[in-house]
Amino acid sequence: MPLLHPLLTTVSSGVLKYIFLQGVGPLLTGLFAHGLLKLVVLPLEDIFAAGLEKMMPDLVRPYYDPVIDRTFTIMALSGLSAYVVVAMGFCTLLDLFPSVTMAHKVQGHRNYFTPSEWLQAVGVGLINLLCFSWFATLPCWVLQRDGYLRGGTPATAVEAEFDLPTAMLHFAIHGIVIDVWFYGTHRLIHHPILYMWIHKFHHRFKAPTAVACVYANPLEFMIGNVGGVVLGPALTNCHPYSAAFWMAYAITSTSFSHSGYTVFGATSHDQHHEHFDFNFGVLITDAVLGTKFEGSARQKRILAKAAAKRQDAKSV
Repeated sequence: MPLLHPLLTTVSSGVLKYIFLQGVGPLLTGLFAHGLLKLVVLPLEDIFAAGLEKMMPDLVRPYYDPVIDRTFTIMALSGLSAYVVVAMGFCTLLDLFPSVTMAHKVQGHRNYFTPSEWLQAVGVGLINLLCFSWFATLPCWVLQRDGYLRGGTPATAVEAEFDLPTAMLHFAIHGIVIDVWFYGTHRLIHHPILYMWIHKFHHRFKAPTAVACVYANPLEFMIGNVGGVVLGPALTNCHPYSAAFWMAYAITSTSFSHSGYTVFGATSHDQHHEHFDFNFGVLITDAVLGTKFEGSARQKRILAKAAAKRQDAKSV
């Protein structure tokens, strides 16, 4: 593997350290992603590839063959299975017991969907994943397979040796890519015109649950959400298992960040849905660019107002 620029290596190490210091959320996300890869993705790969092979239009075959292009196949299955298992399954199961779980929700009783809202969110989410995601993943797969972003170097094969330190470095780089990409595109669609046309659809839920993580306008979903996730592996040429793990991790992470559960790291993005003008990124961009809600003037005003109300209640 060619030596990376020392600055990039330092930044990557910082991102890994930042993720670790966040505590349970990222670590639990990693465990879920690893479990999905071992228990769902790899065992079902052949069945999934055979199903895609039967449905694949001839127009697409020059760019993707489900049986031959195993990397793309397991990446796609990882993303889909993460949404089904984590958002539709695990987090929804927790939401069925509000008497137990409400104390762990960022916004309390507001962080629950009615059956109608759940069905709407899942319907839009599955349409995005099964249909519109192809418009982002397929072009990025061609970039990844043919090495257009790496000087034409061939894509790493599944049979290649897996090196854990290299995989961890690639993971950190993917984190940097998605943080910068998502912050930039997310901040852009908060422009009043683009917000009304595109992003308002996602902000329908001021207190979201996990299934709303891919409830978005197709343009936002393809460019802002999926684009930044699949761009990382196309740049790093990581091992296919690393790419699949990254896809599972990314969808699991966004499911958790929309779940409303503090233990899953949902506080930051919940604050974005509640307060709108803060927490646009996923890692460190908000802290660097001054858009972090924690410690902001608005948070201080809210905390001061809450403290004054408590004081007034005591004096009555």
